[in-house]
Amino acid sequence: MQKSRIEVTGASKAQYDEILTPEVLNFIEEFECKFRGRKIELLQCRGKFQRAIGAQAYANGS
Repeated sequence: MQKSRIEVTGASKAQYDEILTPEVLNFIEEFECKFRGRKIELLQCRGKFQRAIGAQAYANGS
C-alpha cells in the first residue's frame, strides 16, 4: 500500500491515530479522486440554486 498524499493538519486528539489510519486516508484519497468531478458539479448546482432562492426572496421583499 502506498502512502496517502492526504495531510491532516488539524489538532490531534486522543485516538485520532486509531481512526485516521493509513488505510482510511488512502480510501478517502481514492474516493476524492474518483468523485471529485461530480462533487464540483453538485456544488456548482447548489450555488446556482441558492442564488436563485436569494434572488426570489429579494424580489419578494423578504
